[in-house]
Amino acid sequence: MRARSGKAIWITSAFLLTSTAGLGLEIVGAPSAGAATSWTVTNCGADGSDPGSLVYAVANASAGDDITFAPGLDCSTTGDGPITITSVLSVIQDLTITGNGPSTTVISGGGTTALFNISNGANVTMSGLTLEDGSGGGNPHGNGGAIDLGDGSSGSLSLSSMAFVNNSATSVEVGSGDWSYPADGGAIDSGDDGGSGSLTIASTTFSGNSAAGDGGAIDNGDDGGVGTLDLTTSILRNNATQEQNGGAIDSGDNGGSATANISQSLFEQNSAGSVAQNYPANGGAIDSGDNGGTSNLAVATSTLADNTASRSGGAISSGSNGGAGTSKVNRSTFSDNSATSGGAVAVPGGATGGVTLFSDTLNSTNSGAGGLIAGPTASGGAVAEVAGSILASSVDAPCSGTVSDLGDNVSNDASGSCQLTGPGSVANAATLEASLGSLGDNGGPTPTIEPAPGSPAVGLVPVGTQVEGDTLCPAGDQRGVSSSGPCTAGSVFVPSVFGVAFSPLPTATPGQAFGPVQLVPFAVAPSASPYVTSVKWTKVSLPKGLSLSSKGVLAGTLSAKNAVGPVTLEVKVSETITTVVGHKKTKQTITATDPVALTVVG
Repeated sequence: MRARSGKAIWITSAFLLTSTAGLGLEIVGAPSAGAATSWTVTNCGADGSDPGSLVYAVANASAGDDITFAPGLDCSTTGDGPITITSVLSVIQDLTITGNGPSTTVISGGGTTALFNISNGANVTMSGLTLEDGSGGGNPHGNGGAIDLGDGSSGSLSLSSMAFVNNSATSVEVGSGDWSYPADGGAIDSGDDGGSGSLTIASTTFSGNSAAGDGGAIDNGDDGGVGTLDLTTSILRNNATQEQNGGAIDSGDNGGSATANISQSLFEQNSAGSVAQNYPANGGAIDSGDNGGTSNLAVATSTLADNTASRSGGAISSGSNGGAGTSKVNRSTFSDNSATSGGAVAVPGGATGGVTLFSDTLNSTNSGAGGLIAGPTASGGAVAEVAGSILASSVDAPCSGTVSDLGDNVSNDASGSCQLTGPGSVANAATLEASLGSLGDNGGPTPTIEPAPGSPAVGLVPVGTQVEGDTLCPAGDQRGVSSSGPCTAGSVFVPSVFGVAFSPLPTATPGQAFGPVQLVPFAVAPSASPYVTSVKWTKVSLPKGLSLSSKGVLAGTLSAKNAVGPVTLEVKVSETITTVVGHKKTKQTITATDPVALTVVG
């Protein structure tokens, strides 16, 4: 656990604007008191005395002003840029900055300074920019390689269509005794050191950012601060912490308080504890509620793949070292994440909270303790709960600690380590892992793992199933696809496809008896309790003289007038699944019509 002391005091000088002629700005409407001004950046320089520069516009802007870039201005490495600043840009008033797109408008710290410090309750909006090579220099404690938001103060920031690349918060302050204070938030530090930050992010990429402390990309609500994060349709890839937690995001750490809502996003190849230090790190992608902090984390319709932690929670760690992390993951995919404990998710401590997995797919080859899930090992109120999910692993014991089965899960866990004893759950489905496809594009905004039609996960979750107020079926899957019948366990629905399976039909001869031949349905849902499955057959199209019983027996005497040659029969099979829970019965019927080939000989 780390402590902080000393707060930086920011004093911003302002330029006095006496004339608008040739200053690269445009007044919108009458220049009355309080009227917003639109500033146009006309060059890629960083001279604070140049009226056409971004630095000048930020320093001179008033509350509510807009800063845009001249059409066609290319501040990238292939154009006239990037804009390389030499000291942090302080924003203490409401401001909107709109670039020409992240590939065109690039702002760099040159590896020596952070880019923005937002404080004093400012509400800031940024879009269409790349912020790169910020170092955290100039910000309090070196936090926030690109942006420090509400550090010891307050502020809100809305980001869209942005990129954060190779920013770092790697400075270390030396304290008394043996303590040191590594900097947090490789790209963004929000709500730190007793401050508050509100951060909204959409369609933004974080790549190659790093922190010596918490949050390789984003630190949210740390060191007694309060942070709120809403992140959607974004990519966080190859971000890292050197010795602390949250390879991509750290939320609610060191006595801080945080809320984080994440959806339709990809976390890939992030790492916590990338450099061997004194303390192994938690949360390769996300760390929630650590070191006495409090965090409420919700992740939905997202993918977490190939993330690593040197200690617990290759993808997500929730509630460790006396922290209270309450994490809920819904309709999401975990693929090949790894850690010493809990390859996908971990609840390392005994604090309140824990993690709940609803309609998720967890697939991993990690061989550590709890290759998929490391549940709590001590009393204290923390839980690791699973419902309607796939737990597939190539190791013998994919779970450790205590895992609570809320029902309708499927696993290939031969050892019983995941303790799947809930209603509708299948504890040892030997074919499960082989029936899963590889991580890839199966539709939707993020990569997913799709089960094959014959997977034991298909049709496992009855229609109308609700767990703790959350609808598992027929709510849409990770891609937004709905199911019209029983739902597939996990994050991707596959239709309950079934039909007719049989050995090749014997040939038929006009005027002679045929059969009987028993037709057999395939891919029928489980018949074990709490399911009762019945199948009924009806004819759609049969040659004259043949009949089909309701039990699927094909027989009769083919008409003497039937022509010789191939004939296509059509039969319909209806599967009725009755779900029995207590005294309540729910019926669902699925129907398939299949062609059956028959050869008539003379």
